[in-house]
Amino acid sequence: MTYYVDGVAIDTEAISDLSGLNLDNTSELRFLNNAAGNTSMDEGYVANYIAITKDVLTPAELQTIVLNPSYVLELDNLAACLEVPAQGSFFDRSPNAATVTLTGTLDYLGYSEVETTITDTDDAVPTSGAVVDYAQPVSQNAIIVRTAADLSGALSSGVVYIVDGEIDMGTQAITVPSGGLEIGGYGLNVSKLYSTENSYTMFVDAASDAGNLFLSNITIDVSGTTSQVFDLDNSGANGAVEVNVTNFENCTSLGTLDAYRQFLLFNSFWNNCDDGLTFAGTWAGGASIRTFLVRNFGATGTVFTGSTSPALTFGSRFICDGNIDVPSGATVYGFSESNFDNDGDFELIAGEYTGAGEVVDPAQIDQTSVKSRFRDNNFSGGSGVDNTYIGSRWKVTTETTTPATVGTQVKLLGTTTYSDEEWFSNTTDNAFVYDSTLQSKMIIQGVVSIASGNNNQIVLLVRHWDDSASAYVDVWESPYLTTNGSGRGENKAVLAFVDMNENDRIELWARNDTDNDDMTMLENSELAIMERAN
Repeated sequence: MTYYVDGVAIDTEAISDLSGLNLDNTSELRFLNNAAGNTSMDEGYVANYIAITKDVLTPAELQTIVLNPSYVLELDNLAACLEVPAQGSFFDRSPNAATVTLTGTLDYLGYSEVETTITDTDDAVPTSGAVVDYAQPVSQNAIIVRTAADLSGALSSGVVYIVDGEIDMGTQAITVPSGGLEIGGYGLNVSKLYSTENSYTMFVDAASDAGNLFLSNITIDVSGTTSQVFDLDNSGANGAVEVNVTNFENCTSLGTLDAYRQFLLFNSFWNNCDDGLTFAGTWAGGASIRTFLVRNFGATGTVFTGSTSPALTFGSRFICDGNIDVPSGATVYGFSESNFDNDGDFELIAGEYTGAGEVVDPAQIDQTSVKSRFRDNNFSGGSGVDNTYIGSRWKVTTETTTPATVGTQVKLLGTTTYSDEEWFSNTTDNAFVYDSTLQSKMIIQGVVSIASGNNNQIVLLVRHWDDSASAYVDVWESPYLTTNGSGRGENKAVLAFVDMNENDRIELWARNDTDNDDMTMLENSELAIMERAN
């Protein structure tokens, strides 16, 4: 590329000699055009930085700069170090902090002519010096954000907005266009968007509803009274909100996301926030929250909750492995069964829950619900919630004689008292009923005692009612249980395996292969059904 200073061309090398040229308060540094200012550059890049020195550089300085361009900022004779942005204004990064005025339109996509006027407050600007071109391409797809104004108005969906430093947004909201918005940063301790204004919302809808929103490597802090981070409605347009390596600090509320397809939160710390995030409307997908930490949460807040108006429904799973501490009065998950279209889609996996607050509202949903699947979590707080253990068991509490006909299978009678029912229910004695639409692989175990006539040979059977086929299937048959001289057969072990589907049943039957003597399942006989280990 060719540079022009006061209309005089300089060469295109990375380090150019300006000896004999006078750069003063009225001088212009032109690039991307010829001396007459009427020819656009035919290449799609410019320097990241342009350094202007007060004296010609020595060979040693030139060599050092080639190896380490940042050395320019250490030069005693540095007059200006211009950062060349992809859009917006130039900035002098030298200690002089010269004011740089942009004349015309800066448009790298169209390679427009550009003039910049350098106004240096140092009256000792020399008559000779050098321009140092770092000669690295400037991205056409990134915009550096240094003020709230850089995130105002109609934003582009085709670029990444990079937050450089801590930006006070004041009352300036960020409108997410229907085409989507991506905002990144240089790191959690470097890049921050914040506002202390009351009744403020940071991310709001476009007129045609919000599109995708992608956030990464920044910190968000919205601390004003009744303020919130999000108020976004995707209106079922198949959009996503994805938040990666982003912390939320001091937030009054994280606000609401309505009718997106999915929400992804990865490697995020919520610290000192009063209230969390509300999901609203119909979501075709779900949410995945991984590597998630919450501390110093509000005493009456809810980390994640489902809206009742418009009512939330997830079409796919909500999964979280959070390390979450909530105080008494607060709740982690404010969901109900109606928020999940599919069984097993409320998944809490390998999480750590501490504090005296509630993990879930047991009046709405808990680990026993067919919508829930809680596994390998440590619930050490005061909530009383536990992991999901799919299964059930019963015990005979009242004996009832079962009429028998030799060689004929019959369901054993007696009052069976049920306990530990998760994804199972019962409508009668001696019948486990499976309630979920998800197939589960189950193991059946028990110990049963039978009374009948002396020296009778009795067979126990586990029978599976296949509701889809409207038929019984025998899944286990015992060796003969032979009653003793007192007519008792004691402590027969039961072991069977079965795949269970919705409305299937498991029942215990028996057959007297000796005679027509009746049979009685004795008190304290017990049968259990439980999910097989993976």
